[in-house]
Amino acid sequence: MRSMIQRTRSMIQENKKENINMLFGVGKQHLVASLFALCCLAPGLWGQVERGTISGTVNDSSGAAAVGAEIVVSNPSTGFEFKTASSGDGQFVAPNLIPGTYKVSVTLAGFKKVERGDLVVRPSQRLAVDLVLEVGEVTQTVEVTGELAPLLTSETATVSTVIESRQVTELPTIDRTMFNLAPLMAGVTVANTQANSINIPDNARVAMGINANGLGAAAINNFTLDGVNNTQVSATSSYQGVLPPIEAIQEFSIDSSNALPELGRGGTNIRVTLKSGTNNFHGSVFEFHRNAALNARNFFDRKTPGTDREKPNYIQNQFGATIGGPIIKNKTFFFGDFQGVRQREGRTWVSTVAASPLRTGDFSGTSQIIYDPATWDPVTRTRQPFPGNRIPANRINRVSQNILKFMPFPTGAVNALGQGILNSSSVIRRTQDSFDVKIDHTMTEKDFVGGRFSWGRAHARIPGAWSDLPGDPPAAQGGALQTAGASQYLPANVSNPAANLGLQWIRNFSPTTINEARISWMRAGADATPLGNGINYGTQLGIPNSNVDDINSGFPTQSIAGLSQMGEAGAMPLTTIENSYQVLDNVTMVRGSHTFKVGTDIRLNRQTFIQLLGGNAGGSFTYNQFMTGDPKNPNASGNSFASFLLGIPASGALKRVSGTAGMRWQEYSWYFQDTWKMTPKFTWTYGLRYELFTPEVEVADRMSNFDYRAGTLVVPKQGGSDPALSTRALVAMNKKNFQPRLGLAYQLDQKTVLRSGFAIVSGMGVSKAFGFMSGNAPFAGGYNFFNADNPQQIDRTLDQGFIPTVAFNPVSNPGPLVWANDPDGPRGYTQQWSLGIQRELASNLALEVNYVGSTAMHLQGPGTSPTPINAARPGTGSPAVRTPYFNTLPNGPNM
Repeated sequence: MRSMIQRTRSMIQENKKENINMLFGVGKQHLVASLFALCCLAPGLWGQVERGTISGTVNDSSGAAAVGAEIVVSNPSTGFEFKTASSGDGQFVAPNLIPGTYKVSVTLAGFKKVERGDLVVRPSQRLAVDLVLEVGEVTQTVEVTGELAPLLTSETATVSTVIESRQVTELPTIDRTMFNLAPLMAGVTVANTQANSINIPDNARVAMGINANGLGAAAINNFTLDGVNNTQVSATSSYQGVLPPIEAIQEFSIDSSNALPELGRGGTNIRVTLKSGTNNFHGSVFEFHRNAALNARNFFDRKTPGTDREKPNYIQNQFGATIGGPIIKNKTFFFGDFQGVRQREGRTWVSTVAASPLRTGDFSGTSQIIYDPATWDPVTRTRQPFPGNRIPANRINRVSQNILKFMPFPTGAVNALGQGILNSSSVIRRTQDSFDVKIDHTMTEKDFVGGRFSWGRAHARIPGAWSDLPGDPPAAQGGALQTAGASQYLPANVSNPAANLGLQWIRNFSPTTINEARISWMRAGADATPLGNGINYGTQLGIPNSNVDDINSGFPTQSIAGLSQMGEAGAMPLTTIENSYQVLDNVTMVRGSHTFKVGTDIRLNRQTFIQLLGGNAGGSFTYNQFMTGDPKNPNASGNSFASFLLGIPASGALKRVSGTAGMRWQEYSWYFQDTWKMTPKFTWTYGLRYELFTPEVEVADRMSNFDYRAGTLVVPKQGGSDPALSTRALVAMNKKNFQPRLGLAYQLDQKTVLRSGFAIVSGMGVSKAFGFMSGNAPFAGGYNFFNADNPQQIDRTLDQGFIPTVAFNPVSNPGPLVWANDPDGPRGYTQQWSLGIQRELASNLALEVNYVGSTAMHLQGPGTSPTPINAARPGTGSPAVRTPYFNTLPNGPNM
């Protein structure tokens, strides 16, 4: 093995002058070779954050340091042993311990043997143990009993909260996910930060928008599973790739401030550690059932016709099993779990539809007079009312008649404008399965290897208000929930794949030098399609050029003012699948009172992305009352449904994208840290982390960015007013991402610890485009038209649909929406600081009080501001003329 390592080092040395991007190559063979080479390196990478440490001091009865005492740290449940010796000042460190219960044995000639058992080791925490030797024979043993768990954190300043296995499994959680427990931690709130995660199972990831001390989405949280990457990133937030069942979780912790240098890429670190096998078989079988029996009735709930059911039905079955044990006693262990979820959730809807008379053109019973657009007089700017307030049958647009076949009739009250209430219900159907398999093996006294594979798959059918009405399910998805909720905007079929593979090799070169090598692969994402995807409803309805390809299939959206929207939801189809390959190596060196760690983390990220942003599948049409109103009294006349019957929309839009984008970027991180136990009571932790994140590129350069100075779009390598616009990524790389960390911990007495810390952490969130720039011209396009009511100008009617379009618009006329990213930024980071005190009140009770502060810097630039950069400025004249980029983009796109 040593010769192999030497050859690998020689190979890398010979190629050290090559660009590091070439390390990954373009093929699978290059990637595998690179991963193997990096795993063999001794200096290294990311820390074993899922493991813990026992440190302590050995003194004799007089208080003098016991030098050279033999120390054995063992785990009785697995037969593991770690041997070391106390240093010149009596200190010892046993790092990289699998979470569990340990025993420490100390022997020294002339003193009795001391054994301290029931030491509970937790992930990424240091358990301090002070032992006193008594004069006597080595054959005599002093046994100290009583469980010792790390109630006090006496050697780091990281503000962290740990939820143990018992709490995870026994605390009541409505969805039985660990995220239900996150709000129990001080300063932590759970908020849905992106629509894609709202009421979509996403491998049971219902609510993963964790904000800690005000930091969350914009900084991109960092999720790890058994110490390796488990983070799926998006433009505004981050999700956990694989979410194991809570029965399989050993511990769940959140570092909310002042993380150690070995942790980065995020505002908050969320770490999950799975259980491991032991010498004893252990397992569980579980089934959790919920239904609507004890649910309160919503005000809008109504009895379902033909039944006595008044409340929407709700059934959830969550079932599975876990098992762990030995394969070879004291050497090889396994652990596995499976979970399935079957959920049927009824929803009550209240939507608004047109009353029966209006559908035939009869508006005589409504409160406002409708006017005939065909009688428009350009001189007097007047229209004549329809006789009897009725639209003749031969004037009703044929496409409007076809669309009405998909609109149900009202079941409740009808207002003065002929808009009636429709009470309906539908059922969300969710299915989810996942499993984990974990193997740990001790090869020799110095070598430990292990591996874990996790897999999950979820699917949800999220209906609209009319999807489950009797008869053929209509494509129209109108309606609004009786309570606020974003799922009303997402009627869709959604699938969420997830998989995670982690392999590790730990080599103890000596009791004071340990190397850890890891490789991992994570795949996670979402595939959301409208319910009408694959069906050309627009063609069947008679709307030309609406269903121009598979992306634009579905029911064209009809937005009639005062009525519930018909048609597909916006921003779909959406496919975002991320594959992340990670290589880690980390070295721990114990040198006297210092515990040094150095490491590097390399991630190769590949994301498949397509989203119909800024449009609806099949196109969209809007209608208002003004086209059938009196120009002299527009607000008290006309009817939006009359405009719809005539087939005269106020506007129409068709958004197109050319296809799937392949986004690529890399992340390189290096760190150094030292835990310096200056005295038995005072510990100083300091270090530096450096991160280099390459900007995203598209495999075929199919994206463009906006040149703010020139006011035009540029494609990769074309060049612009900023040097960054001449690169493939069209944005500059941040090469100054240095992140110092500092922590101080002082133990006033055995029960009191003072802690203070400071950290700078990168905020990579909105500094990335995440595929959005691939939706710009000339790789996307579309068509918009507007009909004016006063002075009247009708460009297109509903039955005329859209003009024939191609998927591409020229950069000189990009269409209604442009995604712009500041080529020189943003280069976001956060500053975090804290001051706190911990006090042990009882053997199993402690009080912790912290003052925590943070500030976020440069998280947004001109291209990522919520306000469109081309919004019309105050003044006179048309809005288009008042836009900053009217001279170069006269159509005034939204940017």
